[in-house]
Amino acid sequence: MFKGKRNGGLLLLAAAIATGCMDDRLAGGTGIGNPSQGVVTVAMQAASGVDGLGKTAAPRNPDGSFTLTDAGGSRITVQEALANVGRIRLKLPDGLDCKDAGGAACEAAEAIIPGPMIADLITGNWLPDPGTIRIPVGAYRRIDVRLEGKSKDKPGPDSGLDGHSLILKGLFEYAGKADRKLSITLDFDEDVRFVSDPGLSLDSIGLNRFTIFLDVEKWFTGVDIGKCLDEGKLQLDADGSLAIDKENACGLLQSDVKAAIKASGNLRAGKS
Repeated sequence: MFKGKRNGGLLLLAAAIATGCMDDRLAGGTGIGNPSQGVVTVAMQAASGVDGLGKTAAPRNPDGSFTLTDAGGSRITVQEALANVGRIRLKLPDGLDCKDAGGAACEAAEAIIPGPMIADLITGNWLPDPGTIRIPVGAYRRIDVRLEGKSKDKPGPDSGLDGHSLILKGLFEYAGKADRKLSITLDFDEDVRFVSDPGLSLDSIGLNRFTIFLDVEKWFTGVDIGKCLDEGKLQLDADGSLAIDKENACGLLQSDVKAAIKASGNLRAGKS
């Protein structure tokens, strides 16, 4: 009698394994019911040349800056690029929702890295450093980054941003002078979506690194700073420098720069 029960139980167990009906936790916890977890850090960084996007145009200068040209042919050197990030959202792999997110903050099947924090797009560093989060392994196909200005009701770091959403600083050439100081400040509150069709692979071994590379070559392709100056739509400061902001604007120049930066993203995954 005992032998019959034992054989029957073994047969039922074998059938469950063969049909895939056995609970994932009993099978080792690797299925959707109890997904494995991995550790990931996220970075945002301006890049060009072979170090970032696999191209050869406009590589980094020795000091880490980038030199490129705008639509009018004026040379611009980007030395500093800072962005105020309110939060980062990572869409969980297909088939998973917040109950699978482990200890990570989660909403609407998106793991959340809260801010605010400053992204130094030249170095790829954060202030403060958000650290890492532990989330399910799998293919991550979407990262949303909230860029916003910092007001009094949004306390947080503001190193060099002065309440703006994004600020670019560097040098540009105009009227025979190649080293005029340039700053461009942008003010907006928007979610920027970056997508990878094949997905960024996150596994359970080691520290995973997701990087949003922003192709600096594309940032000024739709603007002509020299033309704006020639037409008197932009004014140089007394020392010959140029500050483009709410008070000193030229048509859609700032909107075009913002749109170009948002559209320049390229997602990559690796190990740290």
